Amino acid sequence: MGRHQDDGKDFAHQALQLLRSARLRVTRQRRELIALLGETCDPLNPYELKDRMDARGIAIDTVSIYRILACFESRGIVHRIPSSGGYVKCHLSPGDDACHHYLVCRHCRRVEEMPCGGLEPWEEEAARRRGFQVETHNIELSGICSSCREALSSRNA
Repeated sequence: MGRHQDDGKDFAHQALQLLRSARLRVTRQRRELIALLGETCDPLNPYELKDRMDARGIAIDTVSIYRILACFESRGIVHRIPSSGGYVKCHLSPGDDACHHYLVCRHCRRVEEMPCGGLEPWEEEAARRRGFQVETHNIELSGICSSCREALSSRNA
């Protein structure tokens, strides 16, 4: 199962390479947002990102954060997690298939990314039968991660 990269430096390096290869500007604000997203597996919404940027002394308004996140999302650098409204770093492995689904822990908010695996044929068939053309999709599985389950069971023991 794929996971969001735990190595923030590797994520940052690959994300910056993606921006440069697309001939997009690599501003201090973009570098700092990439660094922040690389440090956590928790989804962060634009307001949380602004608070963290402010704490680092980086001046940025919330509208700019939304714009930068939209750019990052279009380049496959971040994923938006609809249930939380937050963004998480993408797994940026070369050759990795672009389709991913998410396991979201409702206790600690940690998000783990997993490849679609064998769901594509089912998705295509379900859409075809209904005459529907899928443009994009998002699947989140919500529950309790193994770390939180262990913590809960030790409290109840």
